[in-house]
Amino acid sequence: MIEIKIDIDDINYGDVVSKLMPTLKKKLSEGAEDGSTKKLLADILNIAGNLPVSMIDVLPQSIKDEMAVSIINNSKKKLIELAENTADKYDVCVKVCDISAEIK
Repeated sequence: MIEIKIDIDDINYGDVVSKLMPTLKKKLSEGAEDGSTKKLLADILNIAGNLPVSMIDVLPQSIKDEMAVSIINNSKKKLIELAENTADKYDVCVKVCDISAEIK
């Protein structure tokens, strides 16, 4: 087995949130019925504008890092699939056993 380690520092979390917002709004709007929680969240995001980005920007770095680690660890299955599919795209046959994140 080979272990590959990547250290990441200085993430612009506000930029990440602003890039994800259109996708999140679209996902929440798809198939949302009036009065549903999904529709309510989509409406809130539409009204909020850049507020989510501003909120992320003012959080302490430690909180933003904890959120990122949690998202990565909770998305493990999708990230493994993405890594394997990307490798396959370049004709590299690999089996990714694990992907995880931790704060150093």
